[in-house]
Amino acid sequence: PLFRSRRELGRGHYDLVHCHSPLVAPAVGLALQTIPARRRPRLIVTDHNVWPTYRGLTRAGNLLTSWTVDRRLAVSREVLHQLPSPMRRDAKVVVYGVLTTELASFRDQRAATRVEHGLGDDDFLIVTVANLRPVKNHADLLAAARALLDAGVQYRWLMIGGGPLEESLRSLHEELGLGNHVE
Repeated sequence: PLFRSRRELGRGHYDLVHCHSPLVAPAVGLALQTIPARRRPRLIVTDHNVWPTYRGLTRAGNLLTSWTVDRRLAVSREVLHQLPSPMRRDAKVVVYGVLTTELASFRDQRAATRVEHGLGDDDFLIVTVANLRPVKNHADLLAAARALLDAGVQYRWLMIGGGPLEESLRSLHEELGLGNHVE
């Protein structure tokens, strides 16, 4: 896939590549360097985790190829300050979040949404949006959903996402007897 991607990126149709994975960032950076400068897209890398959580080989690869990155973004000050100084030098913190002022228009839809999901005014609506991958640990979320039911809490939990664990999580959902409490 990397060679096909490099071939496509080398055609000069792209201005920017944004990489969110520390595992592939070094390879992408090196692949982009093989493209003539006039057609080479810029590379932005976003760091989502603190540096010590990366494995040694991942840290080494990112540090040794940091020169291939045009801009590095960090999701928090802590992530930024954990980066080695060559990588931190031109990095910027971009805090992801929701502009609450823009949510005001959705308040009118609250009642309709609660009715749509069979919720009363005092019931909880929990929403999780994430890839269904081991690192997100949805199995623990499903266990927590079971614990809420056992404690008599009225809720609906909407888990939005897709990924390689979808089938196994559906099986666990059934095994835990979560029914329509978790969708």
